[in-house]
Amino acid sequence: MKDYRFSNNTAKRRYELDLEDGQIAMIEYYLAPGGEVALTHTEVPYDHAGQGVGSQIAFKALTDIREQGSKVIPQCGFVASYIRRHPEWQGAGAGRRPPHSSSPCRACSRNPPSVHGGFFMS
Repeated sequence: MKDYRFSNNTAKRRYELDLEDGQIAMIEYYLAPGGEVALTHTEVPYDHAGQGVGSQIAFKALTDIREQGSKVIPQCGFVASYIRRHPEWQGAGAGRRPPHSSSPCRACSRNPPSVHGGFFMS
Protein backbone atom coordinates (compact mmCIF):
# COMPACT_ATOMS: atom_id res chain seq x y z
CA MET A 1 0.00 0.00 0.00
CA LYS A 2 1.19 3.48 -0.83
CA ASP A 3 2.14 5.77 2.04
CA TYR A 4 0.02 8.88 1.40
CA ARG A 5 0.85 12.41 2.57
CA PHE A 6 -0.82 13.08 5.93
CA SER A 7 -1.73 16.48 7.36
CA ASN A 8 -3.74 18.05 10.15
CA ASN A 9 -6.01 20.66 8.58
CA THR A 10 -6.68 22.66 11.75
CA ALA A 11 -8.83 25.23 9.90
CA LYS A 12 -11.32 22.49 8.94
CA ARG A 13 -10.66 20.42 12.10
CA ARG A 14 -9.81 17.25 10.25
CA TYR A 15 -6.92 14.96 9.50
CA GLU A 16 -6.36 14.41 5.78
CA LEU A 17 -4.60 11.98 3.46
CA ASP A 18 -3.84 13.33 -0.02
CA LEU A 19 -4.70 10.42 -2.31
CA GLU A 20 -2.84 12.07 -5.22
CA ASP A 21 -5.80 11.97 -7.61
CA GLY A 22 -7.54 15.14 -6.44
CA GLN A 23 -9.32 13.29 -3.63
CA ILE A 24 -8.70 13.13 0.10
CA ALA A 25 -9.54 10.74 2.89
CA MET A 26 -10.36 12.44 6.19
CA ILE A 27 -11.13 12.04 9.87
CA GLU A 28 -13.04 14.97 11.35
CA TYR A 29 -12.43 15.97 14.96
CA TYR A 30 -13.01 18.56 17.65
CA LEU A 31 -11.10 19.39 20.80
CA ALA A 32 -13.02 18.42 23.92
CA PRO A 33 -13.05 20.67 27.01
CA GLY A 34 -10.59 18.37 28.83
CA GLY A 35 -8.03 18.63 26.02
CA GLU A 36 -8.93 15.29 24.44
CA VAL A 37 -9.35 14.95 20.69
CA ALA A 38 -12.78 13.59 19.71
CA LEU A 39 -12.62 11.78 16.36
CA THR A 40 -16.14 12.08 14.98
CA HIS A 41 -16.27 10.86 11.38
CA THR A 42 -14.08 9.05 8.83
CA GLU A 43 -14.49 9.30 5.07
CA VAL A 44 -12.63 7.47 2.31
CA PRO A 45 -13.53 8.09 -1.35
CA TYR A 46 -15.42 5.13 -2.75
CA ASP A 47 -12.83 4.26 -5.40
CA HIS A 48 -10.17 3.91 -2.65
CA ALA A 49 -12.30 1.60 -0.51
CA GLY A 50 -10.83 -1.66 0.70
CA GLN A 51 -7.24 -0.57 0.09
CA GLY A 52 -6.26 0.20 3.69
CA VAL A 53 -6.69 3.97 3.36
CA GLY A 54 -9.01 4.15 6.38
CA SER A 55 -6.55 2.19 8.50
CA GLN A 56 -3.66 4.37 7.34
CA ILE A 57 -5.39 7.63 8.29
CA ALA A 58 -6.58 6.17 11.61
CA PHE A 59 -3.03 5.07 12.47
CA LYS A 60 -1.55 8.45 11.51
CA ALA A 61 -4.22 10.45 13.36
CA LEU A 62 -3.82 8.36 16.51
CA THR A 63 -0.03 8.70 16.27
CA ASP A 64 -0.34 12.48 15.96
CA ILE A 65 -2.68 12.66 18.95
CA ARG A 66 -0.37 10.47 21.05
CA GLU A 67 2.68 12.55 20.09
CA GLN A 68 0.83 15.68 21.26
CA GLY A 69 0.32 14.01 24.63
CA SER A 70 -3.47 14.00 24.21
CA LYS A 71 -6.07 11.26 24.57
CA VAL A 72 -8.65 10.33 21.96
CA ILE A 73 -12.43 10.08 22.27
CA PRO A 74 -13.40 7.66 19.46
CA GLN A 75 -16.90 8.82 18.52
CA CYS A 76 -16.52 7.46 14.99
CA GLY A 77 -17.38 3.78 14.75
CA PHE A 78 -14.51 3.08 12.37
CA VAL A 79 -11.92 4.61 14.70
CA ALA A 80 -13.39 2.80 17.71
CA SER A 81 -13.21 -0.48 15.78
CA TYR A 82 -9.64 0.25 14.68
CA ILE A 83 -8.60 0.81 18.30
CA ARG A 84 -10.28 -2.46 19.38
CA ARG A 85 -8.49 -4.40 16.59
CA HIS A 86 -5.05 -2.94 17.41
CA PRO A 87 -4.01 -3.56 21.04
CA GLU A 88 -1.18 -1.01 20.83
CA TRP A 89 -3.86 1.74 20.85
CA GLN A 90 -5.88 0.44 23.81
CA GLY A 91 -4.41 3.07 26.17
CA ALA A 92 -4.95 5.96 23.74
CA GLY A 93 -8.58 6.54 24.70
CA ALA A 94 -9.83 9.03 27.21
CA GLY A 95 -12.20 6.38 28.55
CA ARG A 96 -15.30 8.49 28.06
CA ARG A 97 -17.69 9.78 25.44
CA PRO A 98 -19.19 13.26 25.64
CA PRO A 99 -22.88 13.06 26.56
CA HIS A 100 -24.04 14.46 23.22
CA SER A 101 -22.52 11.63 21.17
CA SER A 102 -25.39 9.20 20.82
CA SER A 103 -24.09 7.41 17.71
CA PRO A 104 -20.59 6.20 16.82
CA CYS A 105 -20.55 8.26 13.61
CA ARG A 106 -22.89 11.15 13.02
CA ALA A 107 -23.25 10.27 9.33
CA CYS A 108 -24.15 6.63 10.03
CA SER A 109 -27.55 7.54 11.42
CA ARG A 110 -28.52 9.36 8.21
CA ASN A 111 -27.10 7.13 5.49
CA PRO A 112 -26.57 3.46 4.64
CA PRO A 113 -23.85 1.91 6.79
CA SER A 114 -21.15 1.93 4.14
CA VAL A 115 -21.71 4.94 1.89
CA HIS A 116 -21.90 8.60 2.95
CA GLY A 117 -22.42 11.21 0.26
CA GLY A 118 -20.51 9.21 -2.34
CA PHE A 119 -17.79 8.24 0.13
CA PHE A 120 -17.10 4.77 1.42
CA MET A 121 -16.74 4.33 5.16
CA SER A 122 -13.89 1.86 5.47
